[in-house]
Amino acid sequence: MSELNKVYYKKVFKAYELYEASLKHLEEIDVSKLKTALELEPLDAFNSRFERLVEIILQKLSKTIELEETWINEWTLRDRLNLLEKKWYIQSVDLWLEMRWVRNKLAHEYIEDAIEDLYYIIVKDYNNEIKYFINKIKDV
Repeated sequence: MSELNKVYYKKVFKAYELYEASLKHLEEIDVSKLKTALELEPLDAFNSRFERLVEIILQKLSKTIELEETWINEWTLRDRLNLLEKKWYIQSVDLWLEMRWVRNKLAHEYIEDAIEDLYYIIVKDYNNEIKYFINKIKDV
């Protein structure tokens, strides 16, 4: 494993640790009752940590895995995700593309009306896929 990959693996594990901490904190809260700016902070932190984790995986780590596997660093995101799926790092290319779309929405548009819905989507639809990926790269 290259030194650059080691750096990105560490960043992914740290980002996942923070994401998990936010998730555990929110499991103790009735998210639907969060109304004020102060009350919404844990939800904002969770969304921010989700954004960061997905960004590191998709834009940093996937590129270094691509380079290590193929000696090419010019593929599209879909190509890199196809490689990760082929190597059993991920289960669904489409799900990761969807996560990227949600990540971009969270990062570039503050969607106050949908923030609670996005939390439930992340937990229900994406969390298991993220855990799957983390467990796979722990074995590397």
